[in-house]
Amino acid sequence: MENLEQWAEKRGPLIAIAEAGELVRSHLASSSKMRVVITGECRELKSLKSGWTMELAVPVDRAVVSIPVQFDRATKDAVGQYLYRHTQRNFLQHFTVGAGVTIAGDLTYHPATHRLILQARQAQPEKTIQGPVSAAETLHLTAVQQLTHRGDIPKGSWPERLERVTVLSPDNSKAVTDIQAVIENKGKGSIQLPKFTHVPVSMNRHTVAEKLVKALAAIDQGSADLILITRGGGHWTDLWSFNDPELARAIHQCPVPVMVAIGHAADHKNNAERLAVDHFSTPTAFGHELVRKLFARNGARKPRAATVPAPASQTASAQTQLDAQRERCRELEQMNAVNSSHAKEWRGAFLNELHASGTARVKNHWATAALIATLAGVIAAMIATAKSEDLTAPTVILVATAVIAGLCLRHRRQADAPPRPTRTRAVPVDAIEWINAARKARNPRRHRAVWAQVPATLTNP
Repeated sequence: MENLEQWAEKRGPLIAIAEAGELVRSHLASSSKMRVVITGECRELKSLKSGWTMELAVPVDRAVVSIPVQFDRATKDAVGQYLYRHTQRNFLQHFTVGAGVTIAGDLTYHPATHRLILQARQAQPEKTIQGPVSAAETLHLTAVQQLTHRGDIPKGSWPERLERVTVLSPDNSKAVTDIQAVIENKGKGSIQLPKFTHVPVSMNRHTVAEKLVKALAAIDQGSADLILITRGGGHWTDLWSFNDPELARAIHQCPVPVMVAIGHAADHKNNAERLAVDHFSTPTAFGHELVRKLFARNGARKPRAATVPAPASQTASAQTQLDAQRERCRELEQMNAVNSSHAKEWRGAFLNELHASGTARVKNHWATAALIATLAGVIAAMIATAKSEDLTAPTVILVATAVIAGLCLRHRRQADAPPRPTRTRAVPVDAIEWINAARKARNPRRHRAVWAQVPATLTNP
């Protein structure tokens, strides 16, 4: 496999870019392809029927841009052979999630979908194990770890007054209407609605941090009791800007309590959520919690007449315990949603690798059997017709047959090896028998019969 310099000599001059922005689109407007070299970070790698696809992430100023990279089978095999000859490691061992990688290939822009696709011709891992996006995340986290919450606004506390709420969200966002619908549905007229002030803020990934910092600085302490930053879900690159240290510092220094409700189910919190007084998975979840706080503040639920009122200290203690239990239940619900999503993705990848290895095993088994039978027939015919007076030719053919059979068997055993994700994760107990049967299938009929009965615990975790 040729290196990047050799590829450049054959393909022409290379254009090194750091982002897929208007500059790239302007170059591609006059041609269908452009030869580029992009250094970024591998965030996702999937196997397709026609090859492989990788999500290459590149940090650009205060945001992240991702470009889909496509590897056809020939390119993937050539890159894998090149890496194995030099490092004794295969394609998947080099290009893992979070690893730095340099891709050289043809960049294509589709005006209809406004998407960029990079058709890879060469790929090389970076010398540093950690990619540029992960390195930027580490720097951002280090910058905000020095900030601790102020004593006047403890973590998880709500303001004494909840009469004026300022919502920072996109212009066409339905966050305010969703929150008001929850309050009207749960309160049923028994609690007083706070006054919501909607401040439209563009949530473009390149400018959201700067816009939010300016919006927080413009809010007067006397005009709001609570500030909510919210937006709907989206691709992880759209939400990455909420790790910006300047935004986290603005949330930390804001005199009004700031809460964050971003629609996502990420593995970890972003820096805006770390520095906020409280955070929620969706605006609706914030609305439910606001209803509970309004009931507690306004006393909408009156005690029974025959019930002796409890002392104020016991009521406050019970309310504190109830709030803690509700917070724990909410965290468990979010963790359960994230774990279910990850389990489904992992088991899908496990089934794909298991099916691919099983198909390769069946093909190798029958190819080996057919080859041995053919060569044995040739040897028998040579001996029967007495075309060979000595046994030199049959012996050479037998040795060749044994070597070829050994190579096929070695390749088949490599295909039988468990997929890489299974080395650190446990498969469901009730699916182990089916997995063993899938790995033992040696003919197409048995292979199809086994895969027609995939356990539900693997398809629907």
